[in-house]
Amino acid sequence: MDVESDQEQQHERHVEHEERDHEWRDERERVSVRLMDDKVSTLAAQTTDLGITCEDTFKNAASSLFGWGLEGARSVLEEAYPPYQDMQLHERIMEAIAGASSSGQQLRRLAELQLIATAFAHMGARAHEIAGYAVEMGEHPDRDLQMGFAPIYPVLFGLLQQAFIEIRGSIMISNARDTARARRLLQEDTQMDLLYLRFQGAVHQAIEYNPLRSYLFQQALLVGARIRTIGDEVRAICRAVLNEPTL
Repeated sequence: MDVESDQEQQHERHVEHEERDHEWRDERERVSVRLMDDKVSTLAAQTTDLGITCEDTFKNAASSLFGWGLEGARSVLEEAYPPYQDMQLHERIMEAIAGASSSGQQLRRLAELQLIATAFAHMGARAHEIAGYAVEMGEHPDRDLQMGFAPIYPVLFGLLQQAFIEIRGSIMISNARDTARARRLLQEDTQMDLLYLRFQGAVHQAIEYNPLRSYLFQQALLVGARIRTIGDEVRAICRAVLNEPTL
């Protein structure tokens, strides 16, 4: 009986040990998931901040195309370390992906943030290029474009407005993960392509009408082309939130 009793006690201790070990592993996994959730939330907030920085960069660059002087564009060009080139954020996202558990939800969110952060960085780079073209166009591009070929400026103004709407929309979508708004913005983005085609045609007409101002018109066309690529980045953000492949 003593032998049987000892065996039963040993078995019970073994079962208790296994249960404690299982509980400890579960608790460790829960803590790990909570820590990763906190890290993902922090990275999401930093990605939103990156988007806001890109929006500010675009507004400063675009302000010089509205006849408000070149201070805005020059402030963009004078940045030694552009804030939209946040390599540390990309590195932190990659580290989080490498350290994430098998949770598909966490990995999907991190992959989504990686795509969004990359798109925002590209937007900032395009805004920087727009600032350079704005400076090349001189102190009063709005006046010079309208005097050179009046129909060209309203279309450029429409492109700039559409870009601002889409950049702001992409920030809101990425922050709230708003899939309904993402689908709407994808549909509305076709307006960007239509405006660019109109603008492209207006520039060609302007060059034929007033070839002496060809350089000015060509700089304006480069601005339009960069705005169009910003639209491409907006689409990439919408598709990331919708978990759709980028075309």
